[in-house]
Amino acid sequence: MSNQDVLDMMEIKRPKTLASPDTRFFYNNSNFVLLALIVEKVSGVPFCDFIHQNIFLPLGMTDSWYYDPLSVRLSATKGYKGSRWSEDCIVYTDGVIGDKGVYSTVQDMYKWDMALIAGKFIKPELLGLAYTPQSFERHGSKNYGLGWRMQDQPDGSRLIYHNGWWHSYNSVFNRKISDKTTIIVLSNHYSKSVYKIQGIWDILYGTGIVSGVEEESSESSDTTKKLNEKCLKEMYQENNSTNDSTYKKILK
Repeated sequence: MSNQDVLDMMEIKRPKTLASPDTRFFYNNSNFVLLALIVEKVSGVPFCDFIHQNIFLPLGMTDSWYYDPLSVRLSATKGYKGSRWSEDCIVYTDGVIGDKGVYSTVQDMYKWDMALIAGKFIKPELLGLAYTPQSFERHGSKNYGLGWRMQDQPDGSRLIYHNGWWHSYNSVFNRKISDKTTIIVLSNHYSKSVYKIQGIWDILYGTGIVSGVEEESSESSDTTKKLNEKCLKEMYQENNSTNDSTYKKILK
């Protein structure tokens, strides 16, 4: 499945509007899928190539690359789940990118962090806009900017962060940009404990000085697989010529 497939499906399905503009905030990975398509349209090159040429290479992120279901690298790690470390399976939505799919290392993510702090790779005024709260439907210490989550601190500083999860992989990328402190955690064995980084902040600053973010996903890789299969079944059953036996063959 590709990003174009997602767009085609949205055009056919016409998902219902969840809320009127400027009234509610919903995080939605599909927005990043559409953004990747826009990048391809404007640049004229595949999204993977654009990221490689304009981000990974200039920043020296030599161990970072995008997953390609048609050309899996030998260096790609495998994802594991459960207490027995069962190897996770590949599903057809893995081919969709922009919202996920980057293989990287802590060292490369640190290079990305340093490039953002330096203000030479992305203009400071643009970063300032990205770090500015854009969702105002609820008053509180947490907000969402342009591609970044944020949490205001008692001392007036702000954590800029974006954790991640897909399949058996989950990650933490928390940044206290006022003093250039960053916590990076990458895992290929899904666990909610990966997000529990308050203890790290306490070690660095003292107990309770920094109010860390400990997001947890209630979903598991098994749930993802079920959702993918349900969606795929609905897609193929819309075609009257495709019966259940054909669908089962597709899943295999």
